[in-house]
Amino acid sequence: LVVCTAAYFVLSAFTTGDKQQDIKSIIQKKEIKPMNGDTTVAFISSLTIEIVPPAYTQLKSFSSKDFNLTFPEESKVKWLAEFSGEVSHPKILFSGRDSSNFVQKNGIGFSNEQVITESGFYQLQWMDRNKVYLSDYYKIETTKDQPPKISIDNLTQFTKLSITDNLNVDVKSTLGDDYGLEDAFITATVSKGSGEGIKFREEKIRFSKPEKIVGKQVHANVTLNLKKLGLDPGDELYFYVEAFDNKMPSANHHRTETFFIALQDTTTEIT
Repeated sequence: LVVCTAAYFVLSAFTTGDKQQDIKSIIQKKEIKPMNGDTTVAFISSLTIEIVPPAYTQLKSFSSKDFNLTFPEESKVKWLAEFSGEVSHPKILFSGRDSSNFVQKNGIGFSNEQVITESGFYQLQWMDRNKVYLSDYYKIETTKDQPPKISIDNLTQFTKLSITDNLNVDVKSTLGDDYGLEDAFITATVSKGSGEGIKFREEKIRFSKPEKIVGKQVHANVTLNLKKLGLDPGDELYFYVEAFDNKMPSANHHRTETFFIALQDTTTEIT
């Protein structure tokens, strides 16, 4: 063991940085041969895959060493393939349904660029001497953008108050999103009267702290003044918090369950 260890360090001293880089490149650019294993025909000598996530995710571009791909939905994926010989009509087959042709680049390799929105699989196909060859199947797994998560932290779902209670109600909410929030607010409805004479009035209430809801996690709060909202004894307030994330072009939307605040009519109850 001691002799082998010493021999390893002696031999390592003669390895240059360029040689190490060559070995690294070979590992990253694995050869892809036809499914039938025929090595007499042209095969893909190297394949480089670059993934550019959507801008709103604020994730950096990266190269995938694995041909089975996992990335955020709506990412731009670029394949750059080089062959061991002359080929014609190289293309990518997606989930056995759609196909997209490679475009020759600089007379050396072939490139293909796609925006991928859903999971599936793909194969590479090319022709050599008028015969069609296919690679193995490779997986595409897209990560879905999740809707915002919201909670109201300091209130039970049903609250009853009397006219003599403090009619300033604090609402504290925790909001979060996998890539980032774009907006959030409270949608409140005042219910006045009863029976056929009942009336509803809806309004949007902004949080006071912070004034703008952005970021991956936000602790927000606002004080609801029931008198300013026009509640009289016997009236009720229904409200929920709703939030939107920064997904483009269409944001994900989510809301809490409805919370209720009832201002009791003590005169009616005594009667």
